[in-house]
Amino acid sequence: MRILAGFLLSDMHWLKWDIDVPDCLKKQIFPWIEEEAEKLHRYHRQPDTTHHYTACCFLDYLKALRTVILQDAAAMMILHPERVMHNVFQCHKVFKDPQFEAFKENMKATLGTAYDKNSITVEQVLPGVTSRLNNMCQKFGSIEHRMEKYQKETIKAIDLCRTKISQSFMAASLVMDDGADADG
Repeated sequence: MRILAGFLLSDMHWLKWDIDVPDCLKKQIFPWIEEEAEKLHRYHRQPDTTHHYTACCFLDYLKALRTVILQDAAAMMILHPERVMHNVFQCHKVFKDPQFEAFKENMKATLGTAYDKNSITVEQVLPGVTSRLNNMCQKFGSIEHRMEKYQKETIKAIDLCRTKISQSFMAASLVMDDGADADG
């Protein structure tokens, strides 16, 4: 949903914990799920039918996605109020429900504790690695600066060598020309 709304993957954030979404809101997203799940369960009770495990898993996935959609929508509306005028927010009745407004207020209080997904994961798995990587980047920057300095000095030295070699060849050429003139 965030990508469709114009966000990049790098704009993602993770909340410290999931915020409970009221069931009355969830059931407004994909309202047909429960009915279809019941049909699948009735179908399975008939003799000689194969189990539609994938269909059941897909419906479970959609049920879980309801929470994600509502949490992301609330976060987007809070963090980017200019996007509230998007057609999705204007057309779907769930975003006009008073329960959604209450949920959005709860979300607003929780967003202050949101963390960047990558920072949290790295720091939890490898404590202190972020500062070490930052130090390494600074050292590499210093090394890169020195290498650029050495490269400039090397180019100057090569140019000086070329000039001296060229002068030596010119001097040798003159000596050879003078020697050829003396012989001839």
